Amino acid sequence: MNVDLPSEGFIIGTKGTIKIPFPVWCPEHLEGPSGNFKAPLPKTGETFNYDNSQGLMYEAMEVRRCLKEGLLESPGVSHAESLTIATIMEAVRTQVGTVYPQDFQ
Repeated sequence: MNVDLPSEGFIIGTKGTIKIPFPVWCPEHLEGPSGNFKAPLPKTGETFNYDNSQGLMYEAMEVRRCLKEGLLESPGVSHAESLTIATIMEAVRTQVGTVYPQDFQ
């Protein structure tokens, strides 16, 4: 059976809900209680495998900048913050029961 489901995300907190529309990995806008936030993607002539993949160029540019400057981590997101995010994501994955094949290796 195939079912089309909305591919959007939500962050629900005590001060309201933020809607992250498709594609959640690179949205062009967010909808929140204080209004909408727009983040237009750069225009390129390139073809990508996934919708809005050109938005990932910002991460790639930051990695390049850090490497050129000899930095071991980005001042924008520290190693400690990255570990905190990974820990939260792992906890959510466990709570919702998501399992990947590599979990059994």
